[in-house]
Amino acid sequence: VDTLANIRSGVVDLAVRANYRVVQGEVRELRMRLPDGVSVTAVHAPNLATWSLDPATRVLLAILARPASADFTLAIGMQVPCEGLPYAATLGVPAVLDVQRQRWRLALAAPEAILMRLEDGAGTLAINTADFTDTGRPESQRSEEPLRRAFRYDDPAGVKVVLRAEAVQPEVRVSESASFSIGDERSVLSSTLELTIAKSGVFAVKLLLPEGYDIEALGGRDVSHWDDSRRSGQGVEVFFNRRVLGQTVLNMVLARQLRGIPERVDVPRVGVRDALRHTGRMAVSAERGVKLSVDEQQGISVRKPEGEKSTPAAVTFDILRPLWQVALRTQVLAPVLKPELLHRVELAEGMLQHRVHLRYKIENAGVKQFQVRVPVRDATL
Repeated sequence: VDTLANIRSGVVDLAVRANYRVVQGEVRELRMRLPDGVSVTAVHAPNLATWSLDPATRVLLAILARPASADFTLAIGMQVPCEGLPYAATLGVPAVLDVQRQRWRLALAAPEAILMRLEDGAGTLAINTADFTDTGRPESQRSEEPLRRAFRYDDPAGVKVVLRAEAVQPEVRVSESASFSIGDERSVLSSTLELTIAKSGVFAVKLLLPEGYDIEALGGRDVSHWDDSRRSGQGVEVFFNRRVLGQTVLNMVLARQLRGIPERVDVPRVGVRDALRHTGRMAVSAERGVKLSVDEQQGISVRKPEGEKSTPAAVTFDILRPLWQVALRTQVLAPVLKPELLHRVELAEGMLQHRVHLRYKIENAGVKQFQVRVPVRDATL
C-alpha cells in the first residue's frame, strides 16, 4: 500500500494505491479502514461496480462487477481539510482488511513555495525518497511536486504523522538605476528597478513611493496592472501577469510640480516593501544656474563619474541600502557676462559713425535681456 500526501495551501491531498496480488481464488469485495478526519473524493479500480463508506467504522467497501483472480490495483483519493497557510496537520494511514500480508509506504510531497516541517512521525521509519518511486503514484495524482520525506511502517493503527506547513517567504533584491532632475517648475524622477526574486515566486509587489509625486508612467514586461493606494497608506501595488520567480524589470516616471527651486530638496526614494537588499545608482541634475551640494546623507556614497567634468548642477551617488536618504542644498547662481567688444569709428562728411560688435560669454545662468550704455548723449542709434 503506497500513500502519497500532497501538502497544499488549505488542504492535504492523499492518494492511496493498494496493489492486490491474488494468490488463489477470486476477490469481489475489498475492505479498507480509513483514518479519522479524511473525506473520500474518488475510488478507482478495474471493473469497479460501486463503493460505500461506513462513517461509524470508517470502513470503505468497494465491490467489483466481476470477481478478480489476477493482480489489480485499487486507487483512492482522500482529503484532509486545513486552514490557510500556515497550518498544522495530523495524518493517519489506511489499513487494508481481509488480507494475509501487506507492506506499507508513506511519502510527503510539497511544492517549493511551501515549507514543510515534520514535528512527529510516530510508528514510522524514515527511508530514502528514491525508494518511493513515481510508479507508486496514481496517474491522476502525478505532479512535479518534489518528495520531501518518505517512510515505511508495520502497523497502520500506530502511525501518527504530525507536520506543519507554512509559506516560503520570497527574497526580493533590488538594483536601481535612476535619474532625478530639478527644474524651476517641476522635478522628475525616472527609475528602473531590476527585481531578483528567489525561493518563492510572487504575483505582486508593493512599491513605496515618495509623497507628493504623481505617477506619469509605470510598467514592465511582466506587469498586468497597478493600484495606487497611497492615500490609505498602502503604497502602490504592482500586479504581474504570471508568478514571477527570477528577474523582472519595472520602469517608472514620477513628477512633482514646483513653484521655483526650494533651498533644500529631499531626493525622492523608491522602495520595494520587504526587499532584502536595495542597491544602485542615481544621478541628480538641476537646470543651468543652480548649484547642488549634499546637505545630509544616509545609506549612500557620493561619487564623481569617471571621465566626466565636475559640474555644480550635478550629483551622482551609489545606493547602498533600502532605507537611504539624501538632502541637497540648492543655490541659484547669478549669471556672469564676459563680453568681447569691437568698436569701429568712421569719419564721413563731418560725422562720426560708430559700429560696435559685442560677443558675450555667459556662465552660470541664462539671461533674457542685455543693457548697453551709449557714451555719447546725443548719438542716434
